[in-house]
Amino acid sequence: MVMSPHDIPNTWVKSVAVPEIAISAATDYVATWVAPFKCKVTAIKYVSSDAVTGANTNSVSLNVDGPNTTTECAYLDLIAGTNLAAGVATALTLTTTAGFNANAGESLRLEAEEVGVGLAAAIGYGALVIEFESR
Repeated sequence: MVMSPHDIPNTWVKSVAVPEIAISAATDYVATWVAPFKCKVTAIKYVSSDAVTGANTNSVSLNVDGPNTTTECAYLDLIAGTNLAAGVATALTLTTTAGFNANAGESLRLEAEEVGVGLAAAIGYGALVIEFESR
C-alpha cells in the first residue's frame, strides 16, 4: 500500500506569500491557498513584514473566505488596539472555534477589506499561514 501525506496523522503548516497591501487599496482578494488533500483547518495566521497600527475609522480587515465560497471563515479587524508586529504571526479569529473542513482542491482566499479610506500606512508584504490536519 502506498501512503500519501493524507494518511499520516499530523498537523501540517503551509504558507502563501501575500504582496504589499497599499494605502487605501480597494477591497480585493490578495492571496489563495488550495487544500492539498481532505483536511480540517485548525488555525490561520498572518505574518507582516512591517509593523502595522490598527485604527477604528480608517482601517483594513483581513478576511479569509472559503472553502470555495464567499463565506467568511476567519478574520482579523485591524481596529485601534489590534496591531501587527513585524515578523510575528498574528492569529485570525476562526468563525467556528473547532476549525472547518476542506476537501482536496478547495481554496481559501485572503481578502483585504478596506474600511473607510484604509490605513494610514501600507501593510508590507507578508505570509498567510494555514495550519491543518488530515481527515
